[in-house]
Amino acid sequence: MTDSSAFARLRRKQFSQLDRSNVVYLDYTGACPVPKSLPEQHISNLSSNVYANPHSASLPSSAATAAFHRAKTTVLRFFNARDHELIFTANASSAIHLVAQTFPFQRDSTLYLTADNHNSVLALRESARMARCNTVLIPLESRLTLSQPLSYLYKHNAASSAPSLFAYPAQSNFSGVRHDLQLVHHARSKDIHVLLDAAAYAPTSALDLSRVQADFVPISFYKMFGYPTGIGALIVRKSALSVLRKNWFAGGTVKFVSVASDLHILHDGADAFQDGTVDFLSFPAIVNGIHLLSKIGMPNITKHVATVTHTFLHQIQHMRYANGARMALIYGPNLHDNTIPRGGTVAMDLLDSRGKRMDCHFVEREAGRRGIAIRAGCFCNPGCAERVFDIDGLSVAECVRKGYTAYDCTSGIGCFRVSFGMGTVKKDIKAFLAFVRELCNSYGAKF
Repeated sequence: MTDSSAFARLRRKQFSQLDRSNVVYLDYTGACPVPKSLPEQHISNLSSNVYANPHSASLPSSAATAAFHRAKTTVLRFFNARDHELIFTANASSAIHLVAQTFPFQRDSTLYLTADNHNSVLALRESARMARCNTVLIPLESRLTLSQPLSYLYKHNAASSAPSLFAYPAQSNFSGVRHDLQLVHHARSKDIHVLLDAAAYAPTSALDLSRVQADFVPISFYKMFGYPTGIGALIVRKSALSVLRKNWFAGGTVKFVSVASDLHILHDGADAFQDGTVDFLSFPAIVNGIHLLSKIGMPNITKHVATVTHTFLHQIQHMRYANGARMALIYGPNLHDNTIPRGGTVAMDLLDSRGKRMDCHFVEREAGRRGIAIRAGCFCNPGCAERVFDIDGLSVAECVRKGYTAYDCTSGIGCFRVSFGMGTVKKDIKAFLAFVRELCNSYGAKF
């Protein structure tokens, strides 16, 4: 693997803090490091302009309103979302929670969830439970791909007038598996609304919402380009927006409200869901972040991350102890599963020379001591963890009911995750592989 000159320059220009701090950063699925230019441009903008709470007609307020619309237009154009509206939220989880609060589940509705989902998406089942509607779980195969999802979706009774919802990730935040985006079309052909979680997908791949016509798409800006944090968005198809039912109101969401008459009238469209004052100072930074990705080119980022990931998988899967035992175990698609699309997220464990898993938190701590940033645990994705470690959910639930802590019931479950992004270069991979060999030879080879 050789770094393309463009990404080598990108590393030096935008992510030089990694090299100055001697940090090997391999947690891009958690967050993208902050590109150097974004806070610089943001500070310059804030120093040159006066912004105020946008709910007014003053010049500073009008400037904030203009920045709001500029950010909204820029994001929608980036995702080619011509038939969509955008609602700014605190983060991607808040975007999903907004759908959970407003989707009109009924007794005859069905919620379809994939076992591979972030906790924030899995929580939709609580709203479905309150409506006493059915939840259908689509399980996983051994390589963490979905098991015959169409057989579940095509059983749906499209004649039912009750609205139903299918929620799944475009890319797994656990394994990096990229699930079939055509499932959006198949679900909608059965009159099932679709929530497509793009938080892990959007940072390294273009998502064209004129082709992938999901109804609800939560995104995370800090995962896409590192800065700003504290603001995300829900992209909503205009036709689906009219389906949502909101039983509360807040500042900025109403045309009219009266104490004396006990009446309120919500704003039209997305404005009815934009509760309170958004982080209006972040709007210029969002525009700059989108422009940075556009300048680099999403196809270039996709190709770069795919090259880095392939190189990593090729090298780590060939690492062996003196007795021939492998040093690492990959969960999900490995190098030989070239028919399974994957992104730059790899879940794995290190093994000792007997093939026994090393404690993932031990590996994370040892990596941290060497300035290597990885992530250990289940990554807020219990479905993948239960499939990988063959955990019976009913047994865990019974364990918790008996009074044990969740940790007691799931002790030993978990692995660690490395993930790559636009700032990853070959020396990051080289440093991590050297760490793996050092740790395995000093600790794992003792047995």
